Amino acid sequence: MRTTRLFSEVGKLLYAIAAADRKISDAEKQALLNLTHRSISKFKERDRYGTPVLFYSEIEFEFLEEELIDPESAISSFIDYIEEHYSAITLKEIQLIRELAWEVAFSFKNINQEENHMLNRMETAFHFIKNKHLQQIKNHENH
Repeated sequence: MRTTRLFSEVGKLLYAIAAADRKISDAEKQALLNLTHRSISKFKERDRYGTPVLFYSEIEFEFLEEELIDPESAISSFIDYIEEHYSAITLKEIQLIRELAWEVAFSFKNINQEENHMLNRMETAFHFIKNKHLQQIKNHENH
């Protein structure tokens, strides 16, 4: 299912932001849990077993934290995925992903330089998606 993979990749993004400074605070973990559970009412999609797809972000985050994965590897995986599958990602999903990312970043004090770097990479990737969508519309109109 496309959205289960997407939200596993979102877990990588959220991990990269939280671990950007090489330490994940309890506030960042709690923010992720709170956001996931609060966002389920806005994004009701479920996998074939009835599990909310947003839980895949939480599961991926916890796995990466346990394995001490490099934050740069995690965000690179997220960016590669969304750039490859940009046409299948909806504006509603982008909005939710942005909301999750920024809230995790703001959950512990202020955004530091490393977190800001990760957020900028995310925003650049979303800008890429927007431009691809606009290009597709323009090409469609010209034919």
